[in-house]
Amino acid sequence: MEDLQRRLLDSPKEPLKNLSTSTAPSSPGIYCLWHGSSFLYVGIARVDPTETTNTQAAGVAGRLNTYRRCRLTSDFAIACAFRFVVPDLTADQRQALSDGRLSVRDVQALVRNWVSENVDFTAVAVDAATAAAAEKAIRMTGLLNAGRPAFNPL
Repeated sequence: MEDLQRRLLDSPKEPLKNLSTSTAPSSPGIYCLWHGSSFLYVGIARVDPTETTNTQAAGVAGRLNTYRRCRLTSDFAIACAFRFVVPDLTADQRQALSDGRLSVRDVQALVRNWVSENVDFTAVAVDAATAAAAEKAIRMTGLLNAGRPAFNPL
């Protein structure tokens, strides 16, 4: 387990916005999302796209794509909105949000832009059982010297 954690920490961070040209595996595995050196989130992809008829299964790369899209139905996108985007809104933007001139779609676009400019990932392809055990351990006790994930600790 420690070897897998080291691989997550030692892998080069890749910008989430460059996902389409990244080395993200299209197989089961584990991934971390980062804001600089801040560890935000750990997640897994359990389904091997070669072993399912689910056309949406795309391994780690597919899971990462959900974070790149930043739909406000995602806990990650909502956490980014509340922690990073909303606090930095101007007084005019806050008033526009309050009176409805700044829509949910507008906020989603702001979050997507923030994530595009600020979030990196690391990922390691491993079998689903190993990924699940590692994710639980990392959420509970942290990722070696990076600590527990800010957005989804247990």
